Amino acid sequence: EVHIKRGSFVRWINRDENSHTASGAGFNAVLSSGDSYIHQFNQSRIYKYSDTYSGIQPGTIVVQDYLQNE
Repeated sequence: EVHIKRGSFVRWINRDENSHTASGAGFNAVLSSGDSYIHQFNQSRIYKYSDTYSGIQPGTIVVQDYLQNE
């Protein structure tokens, strides 16, 4: 689980030899080996994302108006 401030960017990098996806509400990218994908999160909410090629639910991104350490 990753916590970020609204308006922040997240980058996915495929370091595997096989293609993968970064798929969630409002974004869907196919990443070949060595590719990267950047998405900006502008709404405060919880985003689940997965790799639809492998069927794995790898994570959650929690987007907040401010972070607790600020």
